[in-house]
Amino acid sequence: MATMTTISLIDLDDSIFQAARKCPVGIALSDAAVDKKGVAHSFCTPKQMALLGLLTGGGIVVPVTARETDGLKRVKIPFTSHAITSFGAVILTPEGSVEPGWDDVMRPLCQDATAVHLECLDFMTREARRLGIDSRSELITDVGMPLYVNTKHNDGNDFSELTKLRDALLGWMPDGWKIHFNANNLALLPPHLGKERAVTHYLRELAPDHSLVVGLGDSFTDLGFMGLCDFAITPTNSQIFAGFLSGITAPYKA
Repeated sequence: MATMTTISLIDLDDSIFQAARKCPVGIALSDAAVDKKGVAHSFCTPKQMALLGLLTGGGIVVPVTARETDGLKRVKIPFTSHAITSFGAVILTPEGSVEPGWDDVMRPLCQDATAVHLECLDFMTREARRLGIDSRSELITDVGMPLYVNTKHNDGNDFSELTKLRDALLGWMPDGWKIHFNANNLALLPPHLGKERAVTHYLRELAPDHSLVVGLGDSFTDLGFMGLCDFAITPTNSQIFAGFLSGITAPYKA
């Protein structure tokens, strides 16, 4: 049989590593990512390390992450191929520069959405205050592009109140926008943002031909790009797996 290149498109947070509070107790952990102060805050379990070893063994591994470009730089796993960051807004070359073809597509779309982003930021901030939710909202940017509005509960271990804000957003959000809500991340994403759009560009324009493509993810917002792959993998403690068991398998949309 002819040798076929394997491409693994992998989400990072809560797929291949996670915060310490989400890790099993009593097992050895490997540092996976550090915070802005250089302190380790995300960790791989031995089984995650074993899976990562399988995926990297002779194949191409492309991170497909919600992390901004600077956040990817704080991941200690050495990636040597392309990378997709910021929910698909940015594709990086193996050398770490912005891939110009995709940047030409995304930059005008992101800039045109600036006014709507500011409306969303104002609504999420005011609505959280009205509901008495101790949270913070911000407009997330990357490589000079406004991307989406994200809200986190200030008590990182108690974010159940964000469900109230999600419900308020569902009755207000602009047409075509969608909600990413997983753990302590409540994000309102514009229609042009999506990991699957960047993965489509990568597979069509940048990836080797005739490859076996494997996707790994944990969130509903990963399903789009995972559906472009030949095989899909999700952790059994993921939002995707829980949604499959309960019959919910899609992001929240307007």
